[in-house]
Amino acid sequence: MRILQATYGDLLRREEWRTKRRAILQRDGHACRNCGARNRLQVHHRQYHRCQRTGHKLAPWCYNDRYLVTLCDDCHHNGHHIHRVPRYII
Repeated sequence: MRILQATYGDLLRREEWRTKRRAILQRDGHACRNCGARNRLQVHHRQYHRCQRTGHKLAPWCYNDRYLVTLCDDCHHNGHHIHRVPRYII
C-alpha cells in the first residue's frame, strides 16, 4: 500500500495513475459503464481509502481494480452530484 501527501490533482498527473487508468479503460472497453459513451472518458473511484495510522489518502493507483470504473465526463459529474463516494479507514 502506498500513501502520499501530494494534492489529488498532482497524483492524477503521475505516471503510476496514467498506467492504472489505461488498464481500467482497456478493461472497460474504452466505454462509459453507465451510458456506453466512448468520448471524454474518466476513471472514477467507487470509494476512497485513508490510512488509519497516518490519516493520509491512499494513492489513486493503489486501489484494487474493482474499486475503479470508466465513466464519461457527464456520468461522472452527475454521479458525484447524486451519490456520495464512500470513504473508508484502512
